[in-house]
Amino acid sequence: MSRHGLTAALLTSLTIAIAVAASAQTATPPAGTAVIRGRVLDGDSGRPLRRALVRALITGGTGDRVVLFEGRRENRTATTDEQGRYELTDLPAGRYTVTASKGTYVGLSIGQTRPGDSPKPLDIADRQVVDKVDFSLLRGGVITGHVVDEYGDPVPNVQVAAMRSQFRRGQRQLVGGGGSTVVTDDLGEYRLFGLSPADYYVAATYRVPPASEADDDVPGYAVTYAPGTVNTTAAQRIALGSTRSMDEVNIALVPVKISQVSGTAVNSQGQPMSSAFVSAMDRNNPFGSASGAQIKPDGTFVIRNVAPGEYLLRAQNQPRQGGRSEMATTTISVAGQDVEGVQLVVIPPSTASGVVLVDPAAAAATKASSIFLMVSPIDPQMNFMDTSGRLKDDFTFEAAVQPGANMVRLLSMPPSLALKAVRVGGVDVTDTGFDVKPNEDVRGIEIELTSHPTVVSGQVTDAHGASSKDCMVVIFARDEAKWEGTSRYIQTARPDQDGRFKVSGLPPGDYHVVATSTVQQPDQAGDPDVLKQLRDRAAALSLGEGETKVVDLKVSTGS
Repeated sequence: MSRHGLTAALLTSLTIAIAVAASAQTATPPAGTAVIRGRVLDGDSGRPLRRALVRALITGGTGDRVVLFEGRRENRTATTDEQGRYELTDLPAGRYTVTASKGTYVGLSIGQTRPGDSPKPLDIADRQVVDKVDFSLLRGGVITGHVVDEYGDPVPNVQVAAMRSQFRRGQRQLVGGGGSTVVTDDLGEYRLFGLSPADYYVAATYRVPPASEADDDVPGYAVTYAPGTVNTTAAQRIALGSTRSMDEVNIALVPVKISQVSGTAVNSQGQPMSSAFVSAMDRNNPFGSASGAQIKPDGTFVIRNVAPGEYLLRAQNQPRQGGRSEMATTTISVAGQDVEGVQLVVIPPSTASGVVLVDPAAAAATKASSIFLMVSPIDPQMNFMDTSGRLKDDFTFEAAVQPGANMVRLLSMPPSLALKAVRVGGVDVTDTGFDVKPNEDVRGIEIELTSHPTVVSGQVTDAHGASSKDCMVVIFARDEAKWEGTSRYIQTARPDQDGRFKVSGLPPGDYHVVATSTVQQPDQAGDPDVLKQLRDRAAALSLGEGETKVVDLKVSTGS
């Protein structure tokens, strides 16, 4: 059968399935009768944690239940009592993710033994009481220190953030490492808390006070990494593992010549974007605060005190009645000189639309409301719109997208399904994405799912033959071209208490598989240097369409 014939057949099956299921879908939530309860404890002492917040978020349904109502995910919260006990009641039947959090502790979801592990969903039925859903939370790590200027004097009101090194889009970058961004006090002191065990780098971002913006002699400072460098390769690495606290991580700000950026901003009708705001976001430090300025009635703007660097300029106005807000973006480079004549012109968002195709055999059991997708820029820093959502009842979708390189990402779907292909104009763009041209819509996108996902399972043992759970199973493509941090050809799993693991949904192909104690966070598996080290100790694995493989592994402890 041709691809177009398959599409027609799948759509016909979907139409039949939707007609059968349509009467079960209502606009209001069904009455819930299920219960989840348990305790939240301190992971070190075992004492109860009172006033911890427990949240249950429904991610899928069972039977004829509707799990999404008016585009909203059902979720419930509860707070623990003095004995650390909680109870979530009146829950509709479905599949849930349950999380627990409290203040300075590191939050966890069911199935996680540490942050970054894959959570495990919890399936509950009508009138079911699920007991002993317990959590053991550890206090987060702490990093403290001082921020000083070039003379050693303390600098207040400096934003300080903990960052982590990750491999993204072909290069290593520092990204937000969890915990809140904090501001130094009058003594230049800062305290970062609630950090999960990992390696961190601390960045300080100084912003000139608004009252002195017109002063040409005001000092400027670059984004500076501890102990006092603008070069990320020379930054101090802070290891928070068994040592949960690191003090006196001090930062000496690096002075730089600051500049101003000026230009004009116009809307889609060519008129000034009056009453709008333009911001300059450092592309190398997206977690620092942005400089910015109000756009004047004539559309002109001046952003003062901009340190050298690469910036993304963005102007956005308030939406009109019943309409969308308009946005204009451009990138600039600042190198110690003023940048003039910048033009920001609104390009209206385009529309991406298409259909999700499900195997005919699974169509009758699949609800459109159980599938969430997102069409978004490949560059995450360019993602300014919420383009996620559920499908329409006929399995079609339509989303506003920004011009440029975009990719379809599935946020959730039933566990019995897996992504097979994304096609635009008949071309497979699953891993490459597709280009959206300004003022042009992209229609006819086909997202094909399979009801026969690949499955890899097995048991992990240590050198003595005992079951091992304190490790990570990493499965990655033999083809190095597919070693990218967000690649669907790389998956990780942490064994359960019996040393068993399971990974599903990998695309057919040739892989390496290894159980290792040297990888503790899933994002480490996106680093090609790490994968090269693991490759020499990994077993070979080949997966065909819908194939299931059992692979038993020994933990590798080599470096």
